[in-house]
Amino acid sequence: MAHLTYSLVPLLCSSVFRRRMEAPAGGGYLLGGQPARCFGGHSIGSNGEGFGGHPATSPPSSSWVSLPREHSEEMRTPNAFFGLGTNSGEDIEMGDDDSDSEQVGPVDEHVNPVIQALTRKFRYEAWKEFVPILIDNEVGAGKCKHCDTEIRAKRGAGTSSLRKHLTRCKKRISALKIVGNLDFTLMSPNSVRLKNWSFDPEVSRKELMRMIVLHELPFQFVEYDGFRSFAASLNPYFKIISRTTIRNDCIAAFKEQKLAMKDMFKGANCRFSLTADMWTSNQTMGYMCVTCHFIDTDWRVQKRIIKFFGVKTPHTGVQMFNAMLSCIQDWNIADKIFSVTLDNASANDSMAKLLKCNLKAKKTIPAGGKLLHNRCVAHVINLIAKDGLKVIDSIVCNIRESVKYMDNSPSRKEKFEEIIAQEGITCELHPTVDVCTHWNSTYLMLNAAFPFMRAYASLVVQEKNYKYAPSPDQWERATIVSGILKVLYDATMVVSGSLYPTSNLYFHEMWKIKLVLDKERSNNDTEVASMVKKMKDKFDKYWLKSYKYLCIPVIFDPRFKFKFVEFRLGQAFGENAKERIDKVKKRMNMLFKEYSDKLKDSNANPLRQAEHVMSISENDPMADWVQHISEQLSEQVDTELDIYLKENPIQEFGNKFDILNWWKTNRSKYPTLACIAQDVVAWPASTVASESAFSTRSRVISDFRCSLTMDSVEALICLQDWFRASAGPNINVSSVNEINYSDNFVNLDLEDSMDGQDGGSL
Repeated sequence: MAHLTYSLVPLLCSSVFRRRMEAPAGGGYLLGGQPARCFGGHSIGSNGEGFGGHPATSPPSSSWVSLPREHSEEMRTPNAFFGLGTNSGEDIEMGDDDSDSEQVGPVDEHVNPVIQALTRKFRYEAWKEFVPILIDNEVGAGKCKHCDTEIRAKRGAGTSSLRKHLTRCKKRISALKIVGNLDFTLMSPNSVRLKNWSFDPEVSRKELMRMIVLHELPFQFVEYDGFRSFAASLNPYFKIISRTTIRNDCIAAFKEQKLAMKDMFKGANCRFSLTADMWTSNQTMGYMCVTCHFIDTDWRVQKRIIKFFGVKTPHTGVQMFNAMLSCIQDWNIADKIFSVTLDNASANDSMAKLLKCNLKAKKTIPAGGKLLHNRCVAHVINLIAKDGLKVIDSIVCNIRESVKYMDNSPSRKEKFEEIIAQEGITCELHPTVDVCTHWNSTYLMLNAAFPFMRAYASLVVQEKNYKYAPSPDQWERATIVSGILKVLYDATMVVSGSLYPTSNLYFHEMWKIKLVLDKERSNNDTEVASMVKKMKDKFDKYWLKSYKYLCIPVIFDPRFKFKFVEFRLGQAFGENAKERIDKVKKRMNMLFKEYSDKLKDSNANPLRQAEHVMSISENDPMADWVQHISEQLSEQVDTELDIYLKENPIQEFGNKFDILNWWKTNRSKYPTLACIAQDVVAWPASTVASESAFSTRSRVISDFRCSLTMDSVEALICLQDWFRASAGPNINVSSVNEINYSDNFVNLDLEDSMDGQDGGSL
C-alpha cells in the first residue's frame, strides 16, 4: 500500500483508519496497494502527489480500483472512519435492493474471485465490521476489524454471533467512546476536534497545584526546563507560573478546603476521635500531627489530618496539652470529642489528664471522660516485642551474622547460590539483615532464613571463614520465637489499618497475644521461657489498664455483645471477674443513658411538655402519684439496650462481615445504639498506619519540607491527606520520597526516641 505522508487525522485515530483502509469493506472497495480515489474526490495518482498536492511515494504499477460512491460517502462519517459501520449502534439487517451498488473495477489478478464477489454487498450491517474468512471457498468465519478475533459465521446463516461479539468488543467500545467526543466536518473529513471542550487555564493551574501536593514535588518543579517544555508541547497557551505563585496557590487551596471541612464538622451528627503523633525533622525540631477519625452519614470510615504544627521544647505534658487544645479550639470541635488515642510516652499521659479535666469541666465528653484516653495498640505491641527480643538476642545472633556474612561480598553470594542449587532449595526470597529498631524486621529475617537451614549447614563445610552456622537447638528456639512474633506481627497489621474500623478488633488481637504468651510461658527451654515472662509482664501491665475500654466496642459488635465480654473476662480474671465485669457494665449503661437523654431532648417539644404538666397540676390533684407510677412502669419496660443485648448474637464470622453496614441497616431499629456505635467504632486502635507501626521512633518529615515555613508545611501535609481521601484508596500517589526511601513518605529516625517512655503513669 502506498505510504502516505499526509496526516489524515490525529495520531489517536491513525491505527484504526489504517485497518479500515487495508481491509475489504462492506461497500466493496479494494486498494491492492494501488493509487485510490478517497475523501472528497481527492486522489493519489502516478504523478507522486497526494492529498492537497502533498507528495506521496510512487505506488507499484498496476490497474487501480476506485471506491464505490456509497463507500466514499460512508467514509465521511466518524463511525465509518473508525471502522464502526454506519449505524454505530444496533446492527440493522439490510434489504435486498441492489439498485445503488456499483460494479467494482478491475482488480489485482491474484485476488481470490470469491473474495472479490464477497466485497460487492452483504445483506447485514454487522459484516461491515468483519473480514470474511474462507473455508473450502465458502465463508466460514469473520475476523473482527477491531480486535482481530475470529468468529464462526456462515454467510446466509444469520449474524447473531457477530453482533454479540460487537457488543462485547472492548476495542470497538473504546472507539465508539472516542467517536462520541470527535467532530468531523463534511468539507474536511480529516479535520478532527474534541467537542464541548475548551482550554481553561484556571483548571490546568489547579491540577498543577494538585499534582505538586499529591506527589510531594518541590515548588521549584514548575521552573524546571523539562516540565516547561513538556507543558508547552501539550498546550502552548498555558502560562507557566513561578514557584512563589504555586506556593501561594497551595496555601489558598488549603484555606479554602479548611473552611469547607469546618462547615462539614459543624453540621455532623457524630463525634470525632483524635490521634496525635509526634514527628521530628533532620533539625530535630518537634511537630505534632493531629488526625480526626469519624464515621460519615453513609457509614464509611473517614480520617483527615486537621493540624500539623511545631511544638515548643521541652515536650512536656503541659506543652502537648496546649498544642492539642489549640487544635480543638481552632476546629470548634470541643463539644464533639469522643476519644483521643496516643502512644505511651509519659508526656502523653500528662496531656491526656489535663485534656480530660478541661473537657469534663465543660461537660462535653461522654461517660465522664472514662473513655477519652486510649493507648495506641501498635505501640504497646512494640514494647512487648522489644522486651522479649532483648532476652533472646543470643538465639537470633548466629542467624543474623549468617545473613550479614552472605551480604558482605558478591563472591560469597555466588557461593551461597551454588550451595542452594546443590541442596535443591527453590525458595526465591532470601533473608535480609534486620534493623534493631524495627522488631518486625527480626521476625521477617527469621522467617526467610528457615528454608535455607541445610544451605547454612553445608556452607560451614565448604567455606572455612564462615563460623556462624546456627546449631539445631538454635534453629528450634528460633522457630518458637518466630511463632510468637508472628502473632504480634499479625495483630499489628490488623489494628493498624485505616480503611476499616479497628476499635472492635483491638480486644480480639490482644486476646490472641495473651493466649500465645500463656502457652509458651511454661516452655521447657529456659531462654524461651525467660523471654515470654518478660513479654507477659509487659502485656499484663497494659491489659489491666485497658480492658475496660477495650470491651465497649466489642459490646457494639452484634456478633459478640455483652455475653462475649462476660465469657472472656471470666476466663481472664477467674474469681475476680465479677467485679471487673460490673465496671464494664457500668460504663456501658452510663454511655447509653447519656446518648438516650440527649436524643430525647433533641426530639422533645418543650412547649407541649409544659402544657401537659400544667394541665395535670391544675385538673388532677393526684398528678404526683400518676407521675410516680409512670416512672416505675417505664423502669420495668425493656430499654433499647436491653432488647439489643437479649437478642442472640449473629453467627457471621470472618473478614466478610461489615459491622458498619449492619448498623446502617439496623439504625431504625436501634436509633440510640446506632449513634453510640457510630462514635465507638470510629476511634482508631493505632495512631499510625501499618507501614510505620513496627517502630517506636518518631516520624521524620522530608528535607524539602524542612526548608519551608510552618504554614507551608501544614498546608502541604493536610492538603495531601485531603486530596488522597477524596480520590479514593486506588489512586497512585507515589511521591519522590516513596521512591527514594522504603518507609513510604516518612523517613524514620535511626534513634529510638521513645526508649524509657513505655507507659508513664500506668
